[in-house]
Amino acid sequence: MRSLHPGNVDVVMALGDSITAGFAMRGVFPADVLEWRGDVYSMGGNKGALTVANFIKTYNSHVVGAATGTSLPLTKGKALNAAVSGAKISDVPAQIEYLEHTFKTKYASTSLADSNKLLTLWIGANDICGACKHGNISAQAAAYEAKMEAVLDKVFATFPRTFVSVLTIFNVSDVYVAGQQKAYCREIFKIVQSECGCMEKYGWEGRAAMGEAVVAFNNVTHAVVAKFQAKLDPATSWVVVQPQNERANIPAMGEDYLSDLDCFHPSLFGDKAFAIGLWNNMFLPPDRKVHTLNPTVDGHIYYGIAAHEDGPLYEGKVAIVSLGAPIVMQFFDKVSREQIAAVFLPPRSLLVFAHAAYTDVLHCIDAREHDVISPETVDNYADAAAWCAAHPSAATVLHPPATAPLPASPAYTVPRATRTSITIRRVLKVSKFKLRL
Repeated sequence: MRSLHPGNVDVVMALGDSITAGFAMRGVFPADVLEWRGDVYSMGGNKGALTVANFIKTYNSHVVGAATGTSLPLTKGKALNAAVSGAKISDVPAQIEYLEHTFKTKYASTSLADSNKLLTLWIGANDICGACKHGNISAQAAAYEAKMEAVLDKVFATFPRTFVSVLTIFNVSDVYVAGQQKAYCREIFKIVQSECGCMEKYGWEGRAAMGEAVVAFNNVTHAVVAKFQAKLDPATSWVVVQPQNERANIPAMGEDYLSDLDCFHPSLFGDKAFAIGLWNNMFLPPDRKVHTLNPTVDGHIYYGIAAHEDGPLYEGKVAIVSLGAPIVMQFFDKVSREQIAAVFLPPRSLLVFAHAAYTDVLHCIDAREHDVISPETVDNYADAAAWCAAHPSAATVLHPPATAPLPASPAYTVPRATRTSITIRRVLKVSKFKLRL
């Protein structure tokens, strides 16, 4: 399970609060006070929705569990998305019971014992919103730690063959700062204080307590996950922290990331950023995981491809033709997850890899604004630098300070743009049939 490939995921599940329920993601008050579960970053199954569940579906079209459509606020789960608006860490065990019951009754054709399950757990925002009212933050963090341990114990006791992604929390009080950019949000914060009492009602002291609690809760989350990693059998169960939201600069992201309904929950645009950030982190080793969420620049979302292998359905050889914009593709050892190579792929290039490079190595494209081309960042630097020098409109030289000599091997930045790739593989086994019209 530790090296679970997206194509081997049979079931997607989620636990959480209103963010994972999709509350207020779309629409305006009062007509659209709904939970937009079909578009949620982790579990949305609406056609065309930018979600982890749909990303996985491109690898395995038979994956089950994703939710579609909407639900009323405070609905106790839909499909295998068990998130409930307003939930705290103490409410999650009941959500696990919902998942078990729903799995056994509505997904009975899928084996609970033998299926590979991906579960996303994102909880804690509502606990943070009350941090200023419950005394010592260290004591609150200790209680949160004990409850997180109980949650993971119950998950692994209930669901064998499960890979759990535990998401850490961004500084929830930063939503207040982001909302100050919009007059409507400033007024809404005064009216809707019940959503997050410490954010508005208790002023800057309340928000300071929230910030302190975020750090403490995230620290104990990392500690709990490390404790479980030490005792789990990675062949059958695994858990990791996905920290991409941890240092997210919500104010810098701006009002577009906030719901048009309550200025507190993420908008559809913000939810898409969560989906991309989670997907890009999911299959990276701990020392390469990104701790900040900034997949957008000037409103553009930069996409990547998570580390993966193409699998045993194909002959052990693949050819990739790159068209449009250039890109850097990275390769990692499947066991150690250490980087083996990084290759610059210019337009109209052909990349072929086979044998051990196909079976024992993962390949990926990081989501970022631009690629840096230097002898330290790409293994085919000579060819990459020649392309950059020949295309000054597409690549910018990173000049050293005026007092330093120009290096013999200068570095370049190449902004990301639209790229099209054609992947050519040979299927090992096919079925033949006659089509009668």
